[in-house]
Amino acid sequence: DHRDKVIKVSIGYGHLVVCTTTQCASYDVNRFATPAVFDLRDAVITVSQCEKLFLLADCMQGISICTYEGRLISTIKIAVNIRPEMVSTSHVSLSPDTVAVRDPSNHKVIQFYDASSGKRLKDFGVSHHLEITDLCVSQRGSQSDRKVAFIDKNKDMYLAPLLATSSNLLTQNGAPASPNSPPPELIAAAGNIVSEKLATMVSSAKWHDEFETLVAISDGHLATWYLPSVVFVDRDLLTNVKHLRSDDNGEHEFTTNALIHDFSSTRIGVRRGSDGALLTFGISPYPSMLFAHIQRHDWDGAVRLCRFLGEPMLWSILACLGIRSTELRTAGIAYSALGSLDKVRYLSLIHI
Repeated sequence: DHRDKVIKVSIGYGHLVVCTTTQCASYDVNRFATPAVFDLRDAVITVSQCEKLFLLADCMQGISICTYEGRLISTIKIAVNIRPEMVSTSHVSLSPDTVAVRDPSNHKVIQFYDASSGKRLKDFGVSHHLEITDLCVSQRGSQSDRKVAFIDKNKDMYLAPLLATSSNLLTQNGAPASPNSPPPELIAAAGNIVSEKLATMVSSAKWHDEFETLVAISDGHLATWYLPSVVFVDRDLLTNVKHLRSDDNGEHEFTTNALIHDFSSTRIGVRRGSDGALLTFGISPYPSMLFAHIQRHDWDGAVRLCRFLGEPMLWSILACLGIRSTELRTAGIAYSALGSLDKVRYLSLIHI
């Protein structure tokens, strides 16, 4: 029970965040009797959560990053005069160490800020050739491993890495960057970070709250990429890690007005556009089991799991993660199971 009108509510990661016109309360779902409460200076426009932090955005202070204990970590001022649309849910995204914001003065650019200090990350940045209408940042990995998925005004969805390194930069003529290339921040400002197109006619997208898995509503389908970053390693594997769910019952569940509001464990929560009903869909549990083996560096266990299930999707994930982690022997086994003998031979030459 709150003394003022409740204007924003968000639940996730084991916490409930409730904002009234004057206060914010953070509840642990296991201890509702003792919330962390603090005062607000202005009405909250956006609430976003991640594992250990949550974000509050208003027109007076800008973006505030807080812990679930109610402690202010940092404040990000993105503009002198902040309008509500600048800090809407579509234009601001929070991860455990990074905040992504669409540039208020240039809607083709995504800026990144450090969540702990509130400072702009100069080596991070994504520029696009069209106006960006929606964005979301992955939750898994370190800051340099972070990926951002964004949708432009043509409803095309792209995937880009946050960090401008030599492995994901192009020169002006499209060739790989050389050691004598300009500094990363200059290349990022020029918009030459490699972004890969994943889908068209996308209306909503969301990252998994634990793993590097992306889901989107695309052209009347619910599309799931169990490891979308495979596109930066071997684009031939992208179709293997993608799963499409069609609207078979004719209920118009995946229309352009539908919204993905939750993606955790093996469940996807979708708010249907026609009547606002909340729908739940499932995904395969096997990729999360494979990710768990790899997080423990149990590559032999990951190979055994793939051999037992025999799914090309799992072998493709293992091949990508094996190359990323320089586990070339494991990657060779995965490519062999996929029948890519040319890549197996190439990896064996590198391994020798």
